[in-house]
Amino acid sequence: MNNFARIDSALKQTPLIAILRGIKPDEVVSVGEVLVDAGITVLEVPLNSPNAFDSIYKLRRHLPASVLVGGGTVLQQSEVEKLNACGAEFIVSPNTKPSVIENALQQNMVPIPGFYTPTEALLAIDCGATYLKLFPANSHHDNFISGLKSVLPSHCKLLAVGGMNAQNSQRFMQLGFHGLGIGTSLYCSGMALPDIHQRAKAFVALCKTF
Repeated sequence: MNNFARIDSALKQTPLIAILRGIKPDEVVSVGEVLVDAGITVLEVPLNSPNAFDSIYKLRRHLPASVLVGGGTVLQQSEVEKLNACGAEFIVSPNTKPSVIENALQQNMVPIPGFYTPTEALLAIDCGATYLKLFPANSHHDNFISGLKSVLPSHCKLLAVGGMNAQNSQRFMQLGFHGLGIGTSLYCSGMALPDIHQRAKAFVALCKTF
């Protein structure tokens, strides 16, 4: 199964990506383990976290092969190369940069570019992206999202990232999103493992209501 099929399967089962911004290599494996135990199997480490590549390498080395590990805030082609060497299966960007999308595809990694406008979304699709990240999602109204979806190809899969929490998650899933990127509502640097586990379980349980 290639990485595209794997991320499709994982997000169909639990439509959540855990965004571990600020995580450190000495805590990343234990945090990853409690998230996987709670049922979240797609984990993203933003590259503006301390020693992010080390954390991604550790996650990929220590967690089960069924878990997908990726890098976030990917802005340059050189970062795609480093992530591929770490074993990452996907990349997430806050913007739409054709060279980053195309390089990820060449490495058989799933690119998830960020977009804010229909122009950016359609550019990302032209470059080969299937998954698109609406960012920041919480600044868009329902009418914008409905209009956007009416012009996107049917194979395009939208993820909502930016301000996601237990209160607005259901709204975005009901609007037709295929998944949610959960950041500070799930993990903050220094948070105790039981708290992370409890929050993760609550989000997973919430998914069953979508």
